[in-house]
Amino acid sequence: MIPAEATSRCWAEINIGALVENYKTALSFLDKKTTLIPVLKANAYGCGAPYIAKTLYQQGARLFAVASLEEALEIKKTLSDIDILVMGLVSAPLITKAIDQGIILTAFSEKSAKEISDAAIQTGKCARVHFKMDTGLHRLGFGRDDLKIMVQSALYPNLEVEGIFTHLALRSKEEDDIQFSILLSGWAALNKAGIHVKMLHACDSIGTMMRAASARGSTAYARIAILIPKSAARSWLSGAEFPRFTRSRKASASAMTTIIPSKRKRASQPSPPAMWTVSRVSIMKAMF
Repeated sequence: MIPAEATSRCWAEINIGALVENYKTALSFLDKKTTLIPVLKANAYGCGAPYIAKTLYQQGARLFAVASLEEALEIKKTLSDIDILVMGLVSAPLITKAIDQGIILTAFSEKSAKEISDAAIQTGKCARVHFKMDTGLHRLGFGRDDLKIMVQSALYPNLEVEGIFTHLALRSKEEDDIQFSILLSGWAALNKAGIHVKMLHACDSIGTMMRAASARGSTAYARIAILIPKSAARSWLSGAEFPRFTRSRKASASAMTTIIPSKRKRASQPSPPAMWTVSRVSIMKAMF
């Protein structure tokens, strides 16, 4: 878009070509048995979640993740035949709406699992659920000592446990391996109890995807924000040119003024330059 077409002083431009290229490049890092889950929380990081979801759908994406139910419902208006995982907490009064829409919910604790189960019984449907484990980042989730409680929670009626996941703390590869082992112990406990979980995912960045996702075989799912800032990826990719920028923020200058300094000046002031050029509104361009 050229500045003359702008309807506001500030606007964002989305590079769809870069978005698609980032998606394809991310897929190239993965084993063919590993599924990529685009994360479109916060309105796809300000890029417009429904439009971004539609673009990635055309590239083959069928499972997405968001942070809230509101985000999931907004995307569902555009794409009704996709699966969406809500990784954040959904309040009890809204759980029935999520179940009716076939949206995948996250159970963080026995309490949240019970709330989802009760809502599912009320609707007469099975709720699709992923269980979240806290393996070291110290956010919401079942702890490494809560495996028995997690298994009992997974056995609540009308729950269809499709996946188990965690968030890595990204302190080091050794720490990542420890967190993976804790997650795998939870996965094994569920399977031992007859709860056969088909999705296992922990890789929430390009860096962790490169470290471990492709080695996890048919159980692996990798979460990634295709729109993450380039600076965040550089530390893991050692200067690689991926990901490409997908968004630029721009603003128009309202005026450019040339000021000719007066010949008069105070004795204590340094001599001014022959001409000063001042922008009343600085042009801002921050790339994401």
